[in-house]
Order: sequence, then C-alpha cells, then structure tokens
Amino acid sequence: MRGLEVHIATADGNLETISRDLLAVSADLGTINDGVAEVAPLLDEYVRIVTKADDLIEQTQVSLSRHLARARLVVVVAMVWMSLMQVAPLYLGWELLMGQRGE
Repeated sequence: MRGLEVHIATADGNLETISRDLLAVSADLGTINDGVAEVAPLLDEYVRIVTKADDLIEQTQVSLSRHLARARLVVVVAMVWMSLMQVAPLYLGWELLMGQRGE
C-alpha cells in the first residue's frame, strides 16, 4: 500500500484538477445557457421585424404598381394628344404638296 501512496497522491491531485475544471465547465455552461435564453426573445423580435418588413414591401409593390399604371396612362394620353396635334399640319402639308392649296 505504501508503494501506491505516490500514485494515490497523484490521483488525488488529478481529481482535484478535474473537479476544478468541471466546475469551470459548469459555470461556462451556465453562461452559455443564459446567452441562449437571451437569444430566444431576440429571434422572436427579428421574426416580427422581418414579417413587418415583408408586409411593407408588399404594400409598396401594390402602391408602385398603381402609380406606374397611372403614369403609363398619362404618357399614352399625352402621346395621343401630341399625335392628334400633328394631323392638321400634315393635312395642310399634303394639300400644299398636291397643289390644292395656294391656287
């Protein structure tokens, strides 16, 4: 037994070291657990913000589509109006070319 005394003392020291290390791991796991507990509400908030952003983007797309349709209508009406304004000068030019005007 006395021959094992050195080995038993070494094992005792190693067990104390393991015990301290396990306590440190336990404390670190507690810190990690607290961090994970803090992340869960943040993830819920993130999901809420993303959902709200998605809704705003969808509303913006609908609004933009309406505004683009109005702008397209305004451009078409303006082009038709400008085309109609050219009918009279074209008609007069045609008459001048055919020699019906100016006689």
